[in-house]
Amino acid sequence: MQAKRASKSPSPSNANATIVLWTREELLAIDVTKKYVTFEIHENNRGLDKFIGTNQLLPNGNNGCILKRLIVAAPIDGVTYKEFVNSLNVNLEDIMALIENLF
Repeated sequence: MQAKRASKSPSPSNANATIVLWTREELLAIDVTKKYVTFEIHENNRGLDKFIGTNQLLPNGNNGCILKRLIVAAPIDGVTYKEFVNSLNVNLEDIMALIENLF
């Protein structure tokens, strides 16, 4: 299954601005028992050549959960490691908000 998703992220060139980033993702695996999904990013405007991610919900012992994210990605030309991690953190906050709104 493939889907297109958009999210806002900080602009690497202007910390006060945001840009809309989009990706076309393919669902590679889903396990409702272990509560994870694995996906691969194909077309995108982020400069990603190779990106496979797994998001998994884990109990935290306080009647809540933790969202664990594992990523394999190729470096992006012109983007520092810190900028890339910041972009992923913003995206992760968007995903967490979507999950919280489901419950």
